[in-house]
Amino acid sequence: MSFNTIKSSRVKYEFKDWDKLISDIKEYSYAIIYNFDSVKIFRSEDIQSIDKENFLELRAFKENEELHIVKVGEEYFGRKRTDGDGEEAVEVEFVDEDHLLWGKYQKEEDGYVHLSEDRGTELKLPLEFTKKGKDKEMDKERAFVTIRNYLNLCTDIFEFNDYRMVKFFVKEVEEYGIYPN
Repeated sequence: MSFNTIKSSRVKYEFKDWDKLISDIKEYSYAIIYNFDSVKIFRSEDIQSIDKENFLELRAFKENEELHIVKVGEEYFGRKRTDGDGEEAVEVEFVDEDHLLWGKYQKEEDGYVHLSEDRGTELKLPLEFTKKGKDKEMDKERAFVTIRNYLNLCTDIFEFNDYRMVKFFVKEVEEYGIYPN
């Protein structure tokens, strides 16, 4: 694990109403919506509405920025984390982690790939796999998400004080995430 340094800002996002939020989401590449009964992953441009009754949390993101909204009781709290130069940007240390998303390619439909595992996990992701079909070579392509963890430099204790989604991507791997030589 290696740490890197970048300029980054974290500012409060004022939740005004659902139409404004849906409009703001369109500025990002992807969105993950956590509901009481499901987790849904979209290309941000594909979001037309949000299930307000079951909504818990949202992460809309692109490579240099994330919008994060959380419902607490009947209130909504949010923040925007932006990497790069800007008026509010300060130097921070971070580490990126690539996390394997469980599921092997099953089919593509309407620009989304369907992944599933024998143990019951099913995902629908806005990704494209390069190797189509059901052969051993296809099984080597797996989906990942990059998570950026921000280190708290204000204390003597090693801790992360924020994290965000960065991107989804497809990479060739051996079984269960072991990279080929």
